[in-house]
Amino acid sequence: ALREVYDDRIGDYTKPGVRKLTQLLFNSEEDARAAHEMLQEGRAFDAVAAEAAGSGGAIDLGWVGRADLPGDTAADVAFSTEVGGFTEPVQSDFGWHVFRVDESEEESVRPFEEVRDEIEQQMALDRAVEDVYDLLNKLEDAVGAGASIEDAGRQIGVDPIVIEAVDRNGSAPDGSSLVEEFQLSQMLLTTAFEAEQ
Repeated sequence: ALREVYDDRIGDYTKPGVRKLTQLLFNSEEDARAAHEMLQEGRAFDAVAAEAAGSGGAIDLGWVGRADLPGDTAADVAFSTEVGGFTEPVQSDFGWHVFRVDESEEESVRPFEEVRDEIEQQMALDRAVEDVYDLLNKLEDAVGAGASIEDAGRQIGVDPIVIEAVDRNGSAPDGSSLVEEFQLSQMLLTTAFEAEQ
């Protein structure tokens, strides 16, 4: 069962690949291809960024994922280029890009053995919540059928806890707090004080 949950939620345990990119951005394909030719001739990327016609200079994009890039084509090109290399010119809604791949971190998946305990704890919590709702439904059915809340509680195996006196803040008449002793949340107290006798 744990393995099934792991397989179904594998995306939760997967860290997508990211790349550190620097780009040149041009308004025209002609300028982008001219800059690309300069790079192919061995010119340094920063030099081309400073000298190429239509270039606004090198733009450091930092670490980005595929979804951060403008369109699937740009992402495919940027993520298929080797570290240290530069891409062919690629068009997006922003213009024509030439990316340099500065660094790369490949996609990684946390192994089952590493997340097994997390999955088990979450499954146990999910089951506990389901059990509480089941008990609540049985309690409501019993009360709806005419049982007192004490009798209804006993029917589902829960002993009633009687708090003789408490104010809206969870304090007893002597001023001591009953919040921790009886696990009183503010929501519970508010609900109790809004209910009719």
